[in-house]
Amino acid sequence: MAYTVFRCDNMPGIDNRAFIASVLVQDAKGKNIEVENGAIVEVGALVPGQHDLYTAKLATSSSDIAKCAVLGTPEVIYTDYVTERNLDAFKNEAGVPAAAYLLKDGGVFSVTKEGFVGGTAPSEAGGTVGLGADGKIDASGSGLGEVLAIDVVGRYTYYAIRL
Repeated sequence: MAYTVFRCDNMPGIDNRAFIASVLVQDAKGKNIEVENGAIVEVGALVPGQHDLYTAKLATSSSDIAKCAVLGTPEVIYTDYVTERNLDAFKNEAGVPAAAYLLKDGGVFSVTKEGFVGGTAPSEAGGTVGLGADGKIDASGSGLGEVLAIDVVGRYTYYAIRL
């Protein structure tokens, strides 16, 4: 199964550490879950006893974008099997901190079609996108940003989103 591939094009967290957070993604019951890069999460409270690790839950269409971030953990895959070295084989493991770029105006990030609800990506640049269910992007929504470009790079097609 292919997972979302995330590309951090020009997010504020690249140059300013204050705009990137470490998160543990949890379900509604507070259990740590595995999640793909490119997922939109709503950042919550500090993990008890930590000073820089936050809880997070998968964003929905009713999430407050001001509290949201996009997951973009570096893809480190510990295996010798070539078929598992592709970027689309990576998932953030349950209970392991993930890197999350806070969504700030002007930031640009890209995801593959798997980052959209139902794998339905926009057919052209220029339209708007919004938050969908389970941390996915809604290609027919609004409020998150605009599709800046559709880039084919090697084996992946990226959908660049400007916040």
